[in-house]
Amino acid sequence: MGLELKARLKRTIILAILVLTFCLTMFSSGAAGQEDIENNQPVSDDGFLDRFITYVKNLFSGEEGKVQSSGEISKTGTADMQQSAESEQAVLKIATPDVIKSASLVGDTSLGIFAHLSNPPLMKMDAEGHIAGQLAENYSVSENNTRWTFYIRDDLYWSDGEKVTPEDVEFSIRYYGEKTPWASWINDTLENSTVSEADNSVTFKFNKPYTRV
Repeated sequence: MGLELKARLKRTIILAILVLTFCLTMFSSGAAGQEDIENNQPVSDDGFLDRFITYVKNLFSGEEGKVQSSGEISKTGTADMQQSAESEQAVLKIATPDVIKSASLVGDTSLGIFAHLSNPPLMKMDAEGHIAGQLAENYSVSENNTRWTFYIRDDLYWSDGEKVTPEDVEFSIRYYGEKTPWASWINDTLENSTVSEADNSVTFKFNKPYTRV
């Protein structure tokens, strides 16, 4: 049996195993789908499907040796993190098949995850269930809940070294309201917004009481 024939036979067997594995994965995902939905955990095989397609392409192009195993990828990531630590720079690499893009009509399923990683919210809830500062040190609100003022921290910077300002927060809120369909409440309720450089704050005035800011 020639080497070329052996190589073809090997690829055929591997392809059959991959197809069987894919079918079993799809079946198990379908069986567990209802439970995941009840727990608000979306079911996705995109990562497996992408790896499957990439492997098959490399397999039939004679480049199966170029496919990295998860162990090799993990070692590479660890080496990168160590190199970053030595250079006193903090680098977080996220392995994902998803694309980080601007707000769109269709929407991005993972946009919220990346948004919290790159753009922290103004306030957060601590371990005891109390509202605590994050992007903002603290806040104040009028008695009728129509005027909200957030006092932005002065020790935050963008990746390019520019300081985070109240103007950035104001722009982000208005951009979100204009570009994202499910945030139409911003355009419907926000009357005006003002920025104060004196106390590094931004104030939002709504046309009715609003407590979900």
